[in-house]
Amino acid sequence: MRALQECPSCGGRAEILDFDVSGDKLWQVSCGKCGLATEMDDERAICIQHWNRRDGEEKLRTKVTILGVLVPLGMAMSFLVGLLFGLLGGGL
Repeated sequence: MRALQECPSCGGRAEILDFDVSGDKLWQVSCGKCGLATEMDDERAICIQHWNRRDGEEKLRTKVTILGVLVPLGMAMSFLVGLLFGLLGGGL
């Protein structure tokens, strides 16, 4: 069984809960501190996977943020270099 990560919202301890709904067993991961929870699913492993998946999403979010800063910065620098060469080059 995979370990549950701490709550991404408050850092609280997560727990996996099971519910009997119309004769079916459904699972849900929930934070015992703030109540943040996954959707219910009929597979325990899927609930754990959904709860723990944000780690990869946070890494992706960081990469996108860095690119969101670097691309416009690179474009601005290219523009300024082109402007500088245009001013220095005169009528070449």
